[in-house]
Amino acid sequence: MSHDVHVGANSVFSANVALGGKLQIGEECYFGLGAVIREELTIGARAIIGMGAVVLHDVDCDSIMVGNPARVLRKNETGEVFHH
Repeated sequence: MSHDVHVGANSVFSANVALGGKLQIGEECYFGLGAVIREELTIGARAIIGMGAVVLHDVDCDSIMVGNPARVLRKNETGEVFHH
């Protein structure tokens, strides 16, 4: 992970997630297996990045992103990433 990556509390990264430099990642985000996050992006709090997603643009809070290039599947209306 680059020194220019700032990760909020309780964010979780699966295996093989690739992070570019100068990233701001909010709290309680989840990154699926093999997700790719390009440089100079902001990932909002509680965002969910799906397996293999390639994120090229900023991600709003509570967004669920999938695909290559990543697109918003839907909003996470509960605002919860993990159920305890």
